[in-house]
Amino acid sequence: MKTLKLILFLFITTPILLHSGLQDKYKTIFDRIYEAAHHDSLAWERMAMLCDTYGNRLSGSVGLERAIDKCYELFKADGFVNVKKEPIKVPHWKRNNESLTLIAPHHRELRFLSLGGSVATPSGGISSEVFVVHDWSDLQKNADKIKGKIVVYDVDFQNYSQHVMYRVFAADSASKYGAVASLVRSVSPHGLQLPHTGIMRYNDSVPRIPHGAITMEESQMFSRIQARGERAVVNLTMNCETLNDVDTYNVTAELKGKKFPNSIIAIGGHIDSWDTGTGAQDDLGPSIATWFAVKLLKDLDLLPNHTIRTVLWGAEETGGQGGEQYAEMHKNEPHVLMLEADAGVYKPARLGYTGIDSMRVKLKEAANLLSKTYGKYEILDQGSGTDIRPMMSYGIPGMGFWPDSENLYFREHHSPSDTPDKVDPKIMNDCIAAIACTIYFYSMEFDGESMNEVADSK
Repeated sequence: MKTLKLILFLFITTPILLHSGLQDKYKTIFDRIYEAAHHDSLAWERMAMLCDTYGNRLSGSVGLERAIDKCYELFKADGFVNVKKEPIKVPHWKRNNESLTLIAPHHRELRFLSLGGSVATPSGGISSEVFVVHDWSDLQKNADKIKGKIVVYDVDFQNYSQHVMYRVFAADSASKYGAVASLVRSVSPHGLQLPHTGIMRYNDSVPRIPHGAITMEESQMFSRIQARGERAVVNLTMNCETLNDVDTYNVTAELKGKKFPNSIIAIGGHIDSWDTGTGAQDDLGPSIATWFAVKLLKDLDLLPNHTIRTVLWGAEETGGQGGEQYAEMHKNEPHVLMLEADAGVYKPARLGYTGIDSMRVKLKEAANLLSKTYGKYEILDQGSGTDIRPMMSYGIPGMGFWPDSENLYFREHHSPSDTPDKVDPKIMNDCIAAIACTIYFYSMEFDGESMNEVADSK
């Protein structure tokens, strides 16, 4: 009986001792990384310089190409190896001039942004009465009232994944019932008279109609006017155009691994942005954070077991072509992790991880250790992102860095307010340290047996 009790005791306590050992093993290293990450604000300064110097970086723009060239030079100056500009083909949509004017019940210029990929209005614009709906079922219920009008989708923000469906697909839904154009309340829980742009789609089963975004305040104004039984009339003018696809680049740079140099951990974010603000939160800040996380490991001589490849993907905002073409180019290389940071620069709080169970258990121990610094740092069961999803489709583990924005991210997201002043330099360093700790831990703990598990899953 005593022997049985001893066996049971060892069985129950061994995992705890193992995990405690992992935390002891990395505590000093994590502390060292955190201290070094907060030594200066160089990462923030680099992000601000790129935003201020090159402006917005929409696919096909001069600003994007100049920023790519500068990042290529800076990767080399930072001492990375295998720095490359990998050619990709991307969409080229231009906003040009646009306006939305309220004609009745009074005359006023409204804040408005065309949505990426939309067609233009006829010359002189479209003057029409507005009809407001509040969701898909409301649209269907009022199908007989929509013909010849501009549909406004005044949809309350519940969460991004639900609300963004109106931005992406609402034009076709309104066109099906004869609408001449459509407008959506911007995808944000915040007002502040800020319109938010983003990509939209047509499926060509119905006529293509112009599609744009208005502010929360003006969307609700249209609702109030209609609820009183009055008419709102607007003139919508959009001169946007879709041109032929153009050439741009993904930018890559590497820190070579010491044990598995041919095995790759690819981390990064997208360098392109919308043409409204300068893309500090979406996505240059997070991209620079991943860049500096790897730079930090290099500068501290904390060489990983696996090669870490930093990637600045192009054309995420216009449909993820950078990630798709990266996967096509690199699908036969042995990747053991794809990490994407594309949720702003806020307090580190969580990582989503899709991968093998043994690494998830270990990552939770790393998260427990990081929680002592950040207050909360969780490992969630699903991790992905637009740019890494194509590689994940081949069975590569994926990780999404998701800080705790408390919905502030959607205050700036795709809007004119997405500028460097919205990024806190200290919090940016927090993110750099958290990413560096996580990636270093993953590289050191993801061993040959784990690599075999990934290979077997493909």
